[in-house]
Amino acid sequence: MARRWGVMLAVILALAIVPPIAAQDKDTPKAPEKAWAFYKLTMTVRETDGGKVLSSRSYDFTQRSGDWGQLRVGSRVPVATNSGSQSTQYQYVDVGLKVDSRVQDHDNDLAFDWRLELSSAAADPNPPGQPVIRNVSSNGQTLLAIGKPVVMTAVDDMNSTHKFVFEVTATKVK
Repeated sequence: MARRWGVMLAVILALAIVPPIAAQDKDTPKAPEKAWAFYKLTMTVRETDGGKVLSSRSYDFTQRSGDWGQLRVGSRVPVATNSGSQSTQYQYVDVGLKVDSRVQDHDNDLAFDWRLELSSAAADPNPPGQPVIRNVSSNGQTLLAIGKPVVMTAVDDMNSTHKFVFEVTATKVK
């Protein structure tokens, strides 16, 4: 019987101690969860010649901080790979703009990582009808200033006096 009273006393003490411990956990402040940050990015690609803008294209996309995103814009160009007496075989090459990017906010700074490739097809007379694929490729990192355009990279075209300028402007969405 004394044993039963001892067990009951242990259960009562355990129940008396548990609520204060649970109350302490509720009173302990927890670190606030970091809210998602989303950014609208406007990327502009300008082709210039001697300072004169020949063409300019803008691309808008939204990214969540910390995640990689992709932007793909372009066409598929047929390239003859085998010409026989009966039929010609083609391989298709993707040309256009490919961008992989990530925005990261840390201590009031906004870091931007990118990998980009811009390609185009130009007609070449030798052999007739076969395109020449031109390509500009770059990757890097930069700091962004909200609402202000930042040049990511500027590249001279090897086949002309043209220059390609890539810039990005970030706007905080949330």
